[in-house]
Amino acid sequence: MSSFVFGILLYEFGILMPIAVLESKESEILSFQSLQIIGELGRYLKLIFLTFYYLFFIIGFINLFPRKNYAKRILFGGGYIFIFLITVLISVLPFITGLSIDGTGYLGMFIQLLIGIALIIRSVKRESQKCKAILYDEKKSKAKKRGTMMTILTKYGGILILFSIANRYFFHIGSDFSNNPGLFGLLYGWAIIILLGAISIGLSIGFGSAIETYYFVKYADDYYKLFKPTDEFWYGKRKAKKKSAS
Repeated sequence: MSSFVFGILLYEFGILMPIAVLESKESEILSFQSLQIIGELGRYLKLIFLTFYYLFFIIGFINLFPRKNYAKRILFGGGYIFIFLITVLISVLPFITGLSIDGTGYLGMFIQLLIGIALIIRSVKRESQKCKAILYDEKKSKAKKRGTMMTILTKYGGILILFSIANRYFFHIGSDFSNNPGLFGLLYGWAIIILLGAISIGLSIGFGSAIETYYFVKYADDYYKLFKPTDEFWYGKRKAKKKSAS
């Protein structure tokens, strides 16, 4: 039931709302250019969104049936959550992009992308090093020097952000917006970096779990022999009864 409700909301947000925004000609908050960006981006992402949208329901339907063992249930459950998160990301991306461009301009959007991508790369590298240390019993290596891009963003990130705000309100470099977003734009203009920051945090939390799931599924038989769970826990009630009967 919850999947059905989420499915309706995702379709509304990912398909219907961009179409409505594209057809609208004015907004009390966003500029006309931002509305066009939201609508056009939503139209371009429609096929990708529908692909993951249908996968979300297909995997959800498959999960209704019993799996071979506990490891397979973990695998399909993780895949279901992953597809759901990707679908949510695609559905909100047009609005996040439109809000960011409207609030900070194209230059601010570009700066946010640089900072956000740098955060994601940093999270992936850090978590991969942790996993390698655990898997191969490696000692913690000395902190490596930051790359050129990370060094620039660390030193001058604040200046770049302030300049992007000033550019959106006063200079309009690389922007064709005819109006300023107002003070509210200072809030919603940073939507993309908030999204990328959330992705970075999510990777930090889920990276290790994904590696654990991979090895758990790969060596499921070994885990079964090592921990010796009950047949009901490992195979489910139906298969456990069949196995005990045989």
